[in-house]
This record gives sequence, C-alpha cells and structure tokens, in this order.
Amino acid sequence: NALDGETPDGPEADYTTTATNTLQTTKVFAEKKWENYPEEDKTYDLPDVTLKVQYLKEPEAGVTVDAEYRANDANWDDVAGSDLDLSGATDEPGNAFREYDSWHAVWENLPVYLPGSYMPIVGEGESATTTPTQYRVVEVPGDGYIQVGVVEESKADENGAQVTTPGVQPPPLTGGQPEETPGAPSGDGKTYPLFLTTNKPATTFTVGKVWNSAPAEAAGWDVVVGLYRNTDGTRDGAEEDKVLVDGKQVTCVLNTTDGLYYEFTGLEKYDEDGNLYTYYARELSVNGETVVDEAFRVTVDGEGIDFIVEHEDDPGNRKTTITNRVEGEIAVHKVWWDGNALNRPESVTVGLYRQDGEALEPVPKPGTDDHYTLMLSAPDWTGTFEDLDEYADGQKITYVVRELEEVEAPPVIEETPPAANTLPVEGEPEKHPEKRLPPDEGGGVPEEASGC
Repeated sequence: NALDGETPDGPEADYTTTATNTLQTTKVFAEKKWENYPEEDKTYDLPDVTLKVQYLKEPEAGVTVDAEYRANDANWDDVAGSDLDLSGATDEPGNAFREYDSWHAVWENLPVYLPGSYMPIVGEGESATTTPTQYRVVEVPGDGYIQVGVVEESKADENGAQVTTPGVQPPPLTGGQPEETPGAPSGDGKTYPLFLTTNKPATTFTVGKVWNSAPAEAAGWDVVVGLYRNTDGTRDGAEEDKVLVDGKQVTCVLNTTDGLYYEFTGLEKYDEDGNLYTYYARELSVNGETVVDEAFRVTVDGEGIDFIVEHEDDPGNRKTTITNRVEGEIAVHKVWWDGNALNRPESVTVGLYRQDGEALEPVPKPGTDDHYTLMLSAPDWTGTFEDLDEYADGQKITYVVRELEEVEAPPVIEETPPAANTLPVEGEPEKHPEKRLPPDEGGGVPEEASGC
C-alpha cells in the first residue's frame, strides 16, 4: 500500500477501488375487505378498487407538523406510479407494486428516505438520526363501490400478515430501518405498515322528469324528488322506504337548467344481510306545492291548475321517470228538438277536434291513434271525453265537438180526424200527434259541450 503522498510501484501498482451505495428500502401493505356482500352470490362481479401510496411532504418553513397537518390531504403527495388496481385476482410476483393475494396489495422497494418528504432529525450530535419518510395508502374514488369509514393503519410482518390491532396511528419507523416487534411471526423479525380499507358494493340510480301537458311557466319550476329503497320490490313510497342521511331524506332538485335529469351515485347495493336493494324515486313537491296522492295544484295568473303525477319505474335500468300533466275533461249533452218524436235513432256519434286556426284536427283517443269519439244514447244522451291534455307547447288547447252522423229529421205526421162514429182498429195505436219543434238553423241537431 502506498503511503500518503507516494505513488505505488511494482506489481501492486495496478488496483481499483469500488464504492457501492445500497438504497435503503421498505415496503407497505394494504388489505381490502368487503361488507354487505352476500357470500352465496358470487355471480356478481366485485368492481376493481384502485389504491395508491402517498408520502407526507416537507412543510414550509415555520409550519409545525402535527395531527392537523397530517390530516390535511393537501400535505400528502402521490408516490409516482403507485396506483394499483385490486380485482381479487393475484398478480405475477415480478412487479414491486402488485396484488400478491386476493384483495391484498404490497408496494415494495419504497425508499426509506424519499427526497421531498418530511424527514425530521431527531437527537443531537453522534446520536442524531433522520426520521424515515412517512407513507400511507389511500383509496381512489370510483364506480361500483363506496368506502366505509376511514383507512386504518396497523402493522404486518414481512409476508403481510397483521401483527397488531388497528387503532392509534403507530409512531414512524426509526433509524432508517423497519422497527422490530417482539413476538412477530417468523421471518426477518421486522414489521411494516399495513393499511386496512373496507368497502361496500355500490350502485347508481337516475330520475328523469317529463312535462306532458303544462303551461309555459312550468319551465321555471323546481321539482323536488325523494329517493326510496327496500328489499321486497314494492314501490309505495312508504315512510320506512326513505333513504336517509343524518336523519333527512336524500333528495334532488330537477329543473330545466339541469335537463330535468339527476343521477344518484354511491348508493349501497345490498343491505347488511346481503339482500339486494330496490331503489325508486317519488315526486315530493313542484314549485313549492306539496304532492299529495299523486296530484298537486299550482296557481298561474290567478288560476288554480290541477296536475296529476305519473311514476314509471324501470328497475332493470335503475331509473324512475316522472310525468306531470294537466288533464281535463269535456262533457257532452245531446239535445233533441223534435217534439219527442218516436222514431229517433238509438244513438249518435260525436267526435273531438282540436282547433288550429280555422282548421279542426281530429284528436286521437289517449293511448291510441284512433279518433276520439263518443256514442250518445237514451235516456240521457250524455258522455264525457276524459284524460285530455289542457296544454300543448305551453299554450292552452281549444277543443271542439262535432256530430259525425247526419240525423234524419222525423217525418211530419199529418193529422186526419177520425169519423165521429169510428173507433180505433184493434191492435193499432191511437194517433196523438205532437207539435214538432223545428231543427236549429242549417238543419243540424245541436249538442251541448262543456268542460275544461
């Protein structure tokens, strides 16, 4: 060996010095549990759940790192590339970040000291040590599941087996190495952070609103809708079916600004016994007016307008469509000006028309493409056109009733006075002519129409 200041010579003069730095690493475990998932129903595919690792960031000068600082999500940053999708299927062992067992994850080869993380120096002088980086596992929100409570931190052995009970967050690792835990399972004798997260299968439900017959003012009305659920499939709006959060029913507001559409998300798919929930929605109020017995009244320009409410439930598509319409009726009364003639027809048919300027358009019978008609007959010669829309494109509809068949006027009966000494022929009715009133102008027979 050469002395200080000398250059070696001879055969020993050729040599190489190699310096090797080994990165100190640790690992973090996570375990996913499912609640309200029926063990016997394995046909339902549990959704993938994404977890990722974060580290506590170095605070700005003068900022104290305490429980409040740690509780602030803004003070944590993602470990690059740590997003891991758990599906219940085991990954190949080659990746450092992987699902090593069903719903169990591990992130290996994480730096014990990560630049940019909070690593305070503890102690002074030769006894001073640097506190390792603090890691945590968080869940990325997604469809098909909801998180129950908060992620709990525990400890695991080198194989991920839990060795402590979740509770108060344990102290960070010291001395740059995972701490040793007496009584830990066989292995390297070290423990690692284990994060426990619990989920429930979730679903969504949508509600849509349709104004079938309403005044133009309806476009500005707010519609409040309440959410219900049960496990027996009934949909009667029972009090016990209300979905509650903090004691209040879950609701939404539909209006034209939002397209009269809303989607409820993050809903529990099963109850605590694993029974599938059936969701449905019901209209609660419109423009501040409460819906009672599938109906409500709104005042427009001083006129009270009565609406009916129709709910169409589509459980296959997890949707309820609510339709509001103003429905009226038109009563029709046929009047005869014939002096109670004996040869009236047995019935007459009248049809309903919608007035469009000077034209009359036949009105189809609700639910069909056929012209809406009524047959009027003795003894009262009355009928009613029902379930009629009162509005079209926000404007009130004018209806007209017309008789569809010409009614032939009864013939005039000529009176022939019998001879003073003659009697009616046996079996032949006596003739007692009555004075017949003339038909209305134009020869037609008028009918009375009244209604909405």
